[in-house]
Amino acid sequence: ITIPTNVVIRKNRRMVAKRAGLENILLETDSPYCAPMQDLFPNTPANIPIAAKKLGEILGVEIEEIRSVTTSNAEKFYNLY
Repeated sequence: ITIPTNVVIRKNRRMVAKRAGLENILLETDSPYCAPMQDLFPNTPANIPIAAKKLGEILGVEIEEIRSVTTSNAEKFYNLY
């Protein structure tokens, strides 16, 4: 499942992320929409670390684990090995 950067401000996105579990998540921008904060429009890939930090808080893991697992998930999904 993809989680956009507005997971920072949207309760429903946070609930979905928690239910999905880190092993099933890809982070994405849904650019130019779904920015992590209303003043960050248009949304860009540079905002992914903001979402990763929030996802770490939601799931109770360090941001490095978020980075590692979501990167691995993307590599598997897109068959980038």
